[in-house]
Amino acid sequence: MKKSPRSVENDFWQQPADEWLKSLNTTKMGLSRREATRRLRLRRQKEKTSPEWWNAVSLFFRQFKNPLVLLLAVAVALAAALGDFTNSAIIFSILVLTGILGFWQEYKADRAVKKLRELVKSFAQVRYDGVWKKIPQNDVVEGDVVRLSAGDMIPGDCILLEAKDLHVNEAALTGESFPVEKEVFTPLPPSRGDKNYATLRSAEAKEKRNEVEQMSPLEGGRGVNEADQKRAALFQGSNVVSGTAEALIVKVGEDTELGKIARELQIGEQPTAFERGISDFGFLLIRLTMLLAIGILIFNILLGRPAVESIFFALALAVGMAPELLPAIMMTTLSSGALRMAQQKVVVKKLAAIQNLGAIDVLCSDKTGTLTEGIVKVHAALDWQGQPSEKVRQYAYLNAFFESGFNNPIDLALRGLPDVRAEGFSKVDEVPYDFIRKRLSVVVAEG
Repeated sequence: MKKSPRSVENDFWQQPADEWLKSLNTTKMGLSRREATRRLRLRRQKEKTSPEWWNAVSLFFRQFKNPLVLLLAVAVALAAALGDFTNSAIIFSILVLTGILGFWQEYKADRAVKKLRELVKSFAQVRYDGVWKKIPQNDVVEGDVVRLSAGDMIPGDCILLEAKDLHVNEAALTGESFPVEKEVFTPLPPSRGDKNYATLRSAEAKEKRNEVEQMSPLEGGRGVNEADQKRAALFQGSNVVSGTAEALIVKVGEDTELGKIARELQIGEQPTAFERGISDFGFLLIRLTMLLAIGILIFNILLGRPAVESIFFALALAVGMAPELLPAIMMTTLSSGALRMAQQKVVVKKLAAIQNLGAIDVLCSDKTGTLTEGIVKVHAALDWQGQPSEKVRQYAYLNAFFESGFNNPIDLALRGLPDVRAEGFSKVDEVPYDFIRKRLSVVVAEG
């Protein structure tokens, strides 16, 4: 059965580390400092970022995009056209002050979020010219060789070059709280069934090799296992739980798997329920104002009154129907809520979101690790018959307390049991975990 060769464009882990080193024009000793700087500069040039002043201007004008504000803006123009400059100036001042109040609250929140991000800035150990350097993770480029240890965040999508007892938490991507074991992928040697395999060099032979690689052992191929290949891949957004490794950065930023997910989920800024309600109310007022003004204008003309006088009367009616203080009242109320939230150490980036938060009756979250803490807790200890057992609880705690191997989430949960202690027990020996027994054992003595 013939299979088409798999694409390595999307699944970067299907391409061996040696091929990535060649395609990225780097080595296991890392890039030179000059080359890394050049690649970082090129990446910065491709990134589309607006200047700070433009972001501030955009934020200010976003305060005026609801229909109520549009209605008031029309009222300002009509009042000025009728010669009522006092009323026009009052409405205009209310509009501007409302916009400034909303802008200032959201601008302060945006600055606070940026400062928080600076406080939690992550760094990476990168090898330049054979020497390890500590740089911000945002400065990592494709082709860098990074060193990872327990607690490190993965700075980009990587292929492992070296690994020792490496376990990675991928809960941010998968929602699974248990760490995943990672190891370097070692390709199998060529199939002995194909005598010409090692000597084929033509384009046809290359295609044939690709087909052989995808064939299962039963079909005479090498049986490349994608799961084995994926165990050599590290993904941005995950973090190292235990072990050490050296890895080659192959994707950064939006090109990573996490970046692709974020791009697919990016649907633009959606209005809140509060904003939709205000928008509907604003359009309703606009329609009523237009209908009444036009109706009164037609009625006055039918009564034989002067046309110019009738037009001015209809315009004055339209100005009088505009709710001048409503936007200011709403913005003041939302700003007050933002200040109360700030006292509880909560940053509100968008004022209209406060109403959505206050309207929540039931909050439903998805599986562990994304919106939740991503930790495991002990609910009960049962024996082999499914009955509660304090002995099982005690033995499990002792194993977790005395073991010196990899700390998995279950061990951490057992150590957190409040009513179990290890006093009176001493460690005698430990049998490490292996893939035959699939367990770690601890020998303890009482007394």
